[in-house]
Amino acid sequence: MATSWIEQAKQFKSRMTVVAGFLLKSRETQARRAREKSAQVERLERLVEQQERSLRELRERQEGQAAEIARLKAENERLRNQPPILPEDPPLPYHEFGPKMISLCVNLARRTGLRAAPDVLRIVFDWLGVSPELPVWTTIRGWMLRAGVAAIQRPIEQADDWIWMADHSNQIGQEKALSILGLRASQMPAPGETIKHEHVRVLELELGT
Repeated sequence: MATSWIEQAKQFKSRMTVVAGFLLKSRETQARRAREKSAQVERLERLVEQQERSLRELRERQEGQAAEIARLKAENERLRNQPPILPEDPPLPYHEFGPKMISLCVNLARRTGLRAAPDVLRIVFDWLGVSPELPVWTTIRGWMLRAGVAAIQRPIEQADDWIWMADHSNQIGQEKALSILGLRASQMPAPGETIKHEHVRVLELELGT
């Protein structure tokens, strides 16, 4: 253990004792302050090293984010200049078109008419910058006829609340078409609402003179 400055000062027999005591005390104070400063310097050096490491990590992260932003901008520009890609729609067996195109054309023809449907599709696809093969209106008519035949051939629900609506329509000379539509009483629209296409189904379609 180090000897205190008081014990060391007692070794002097002259008036220099007091001076020596102050000098020894000052030396101990300076040594203590030096140790404290050294510890403080070490703490600050560790703090600076930690901050420099954090700064390097932030710079690396920033550089990585800048590179990712540049990549996304390039990808966005590429996609912007690329025409849209239509959904995969392989042709059905014995058909030239897939089910998605058939459904699109039939639903569009129901709203715009048979002859207008291909023109509407062509206008839309030209605007999109794509040029897929489109069916002619007679092809769409064939699809609609097939859908109608399938609707007629569907099994009829067995129920005792069918309401029949019969009419001779589409007269051409002496030939007419007897059409019978069916509507379930339990599925009638609410009062005040009109009967729509989805409320009825074709029960029979018979041609005759």
